[in-house]
Amino acid sequence: MDEAARYTLALTRIKGVKRADLFELLKELAPTDLFEACLGRSPGPVPVTITRAVRGFDEWGWVDRELELVQKAGARVLTLQDPDYPTALREICDPPLILYAKGNLDYGKTQSAVAVVGTRRPTHYGVTMAETISRDLALRGVVVVSGMARGCDTAAHRGALKADGATTAVLGTGIDIVY
Repeated sequence: MDEAARYTLALTRIKGVKRADLFELLKELAPTDLFEACLGRSPGPVPVTITRAVRGFDEWGWVDRELELVQKAGARVLTLQDPDYPTALREICDPPLILYAKGNLDYGKTQSAVAVVGTRRPTHYGVTMAETISRDLALRGVVVVSGMARGCDTAAHRGALKADGATTAVLGTGIDIVY
């Protein structure tokens, strides 16, 4: 089991702690080291409010069930420390502490990518254009990124796949939720 994923998932469930504060701490400490510092097992620059919140954490059952569900889905949890975590996303001011990922992540590291988004209730023209633009981009080696919702998102993925191109789906829900 990936301990960084386990401890980072736990950090996302801790109440009363801002994600931005955790992000700053995780620049200096690995997630396991952050827990160790809060529990007094090792030194670390952890504010008292976060130390108290970590010490009060009691949702390890949820964390372990979540990791089991992720594994059953053939996916994995990416943390900020994971080399597969998207570099550009890591560099924004308040990046997600975790991402759920499934599939091949290698192509996005070396190829250009374009997000194609639109409404869930597009016109026929909107569907046609999302699919055509995405196909044309994929034919030129561009990774097409979109959601997995009905409408323009689906058309974007379909266009990339018709060109045997690479496509990445960004979900607003868990991978276990069909939307």
